[in-house]
Amino acid sequence: LSMTSEGDPYYRPVNIIHEAAKRGADFGRKILTITRKEKMETKPVNINDVINNSIDLLQRSLSKNIDIIVKLSHDIPPIKADPSQIQQVIVNLAINARDAMPEGGKLFIETSAISAEDYVPGDMHTVRQGFIKLSVADTGTGIDVATQSRIFDPFFTTKEVGKGTGLGLYMVHTIVNNHGGYINLYSEPLRGTQFNIYLPVSSL
Repeated sequence: LSMTSEGDPYYRPVNIIHEAAKRGADFGRKILTITRKEKMETKPVNINDVINNSIDLLQRSLSKNIDIIVKLSHDIPPIKADPSQIQQVIVNLAINARDAMPEGGKLFIETSAISAEDYVPGDMHTVRQGFIKLSVADTGTGIDVATQSRIFDPFFTTKEVGKGTGLGLYMVHTIVNNHGGYINLYSEPLRGTQFNIYLPVSSL
């Protein structure tokens, strides 16, 4: 790029290639940061504290016509987690909800404790201490069944070119998986979406 200047016939195509390469490198760094478990700095964490610390950021990131409704269960046990990555999960889900509510709506963030006996999300291993359930729901446009099957695929996005990378929900899924957790969703077109995340209670 430094070998060309504006007015040079090669300047524009070289600039486009340069910017694409930078975006590709940035995507690669994001994926490596999330997928490498050894990068996590885990400790016993109260997920309610992470949510409360995220509220100010969410209020600045979301439109004024979106109401944030928080319902946190009291005396919730800690999870073993990297708080910065859990915050990234919350923020990414909230941004996804924002995009599904262009005319405004409600964003619900809730936590609850789930005993191991009451937890049956599939074939995941049993955790003796139980789980913390984090729910993030919206009143937005919803997700059709075909899209739901691909929602966590890397680089899959329903947004217009230049308005989304498809990494947001992929990163959410990877972070949850790296924490030994599980994520599922319930959604119908025009009836909103709810993501439920189950994270093991810390044994420490």
